[in-house]
Amino acid sequence: MPGLGAAARPARPGRAYHDGTRFHLLELNAGSELGGTDTAQQNRAWLRVPEFAAFAEEHGLRHLDTAPRVAAALRRAAEPVTGGEPVVALIESTGGLAAHEHVFTAVREAMAAEGITLLLGEIHELAERNGKITLRGTPLDVILRYFVAGELLDDPTGQQVLDTLIRADREGRTALFLPLDSGVYASKGSLALLHDPAVRAELTEAERATVDRAVPWTRLLDEGRQYAGDRAGLLARCRAEREELVLKPGVGYGGVGTVIGHETDDAAWAEALERAAGGDAVVQRRVRPAPEPVVDAATGRTEEWAANWGVFVDGEGYAGGFVRALRPGDGAVISFSNPGTRSSCVFTAD
Repeated sequence: MPGLGAAARPARPGRAYHDGTRFHLLELNAGSELGGTDTAQQNRAWLRVPEFAAFAEEHGLRHLDTAPRVAAALRRAAEPVTGGEPVVALIESTGGLAAHEHVFTAVREAMAAEGITLLLGEIHELAERNGKITLRGTPLDVILRYFVAGELLDDPTGQQVLDTLIRADREGRTALFLPLDSGVYASKGSLALLHDPAVRAELTEAERATVDRAVPWTRLLDEGRQYAGDRAGLLARCRAEREELVLKPGVGYGGVGTVIGHETDDAAWAEALERAAGGDAVVQRRVRPAPEPVVDAATGRTEEWAANWGVFVDGEGYAGGFVRALRPGDGAVISFSNPGTRSSCVFTAD
């Protein structure tokens, strides 16, 4: 039986490149611990600057605020638990708050603007009282989960607390938003299934055309997932097309563990493929993002950067977005693991 949070339909962000003609979906993540939901605070901050507010009004600039969508999902998750405004806590792993304090502060500010008081805590600070989860003594209606399963593997205390959280969620005392099983959909292997020969055979012609238009060729390298006679051919293709491919961990973030084919040589690439074939990894067709004009805040000059678009979607459709960008000379991985990456909010024009 799914936890209460499973019905909350959270926003899901996709990472995409635009090649000058259309967007290509590189990955689609699902979960409560996703980054980028705080970016709408930048939209609000810009609109408080009189000069930009006038510019936005003149050119019909608008933005879709992700924060109300998140607040609505939290309230839906809380409905079986409380009839009033929920007491919500954002919970990180032990030691996790300090690493992203600025993000959590922005999320808390955004929730406050929606009428939700968001407490911040770590999993070791949680306890149970009369079947309800408490944070430093305060009873909680909803826990906004920002820790992931992997962070609890070496934390016996965290594992014990997790058992308590799951029990409280099932009994309707404190909702866990979202349960850990939502992470099943976070793997990049989900997109790879769309290009799996067995799956493609079950798609309609229109569905295959949609996949080919929106999702670059992506395949799982796990030996256990390859059909008879397919694995050898897949690896041979990957070796031959090295300069046009990217190798990524199926689960992860920030570009950690990514191998860029055109930035390595044949021997290192072949070794990386063999190493990845025994685990959770995907290989994906390289997409060349169209250059985007970016004003350098330090110099005032306009330069051409590569952009990685983060687009949120939920049950109602588009739910806001943000963008990260990088000078082409600073590498191919556009993420905060690359110190040259910069981020900004997104406005749309009428």
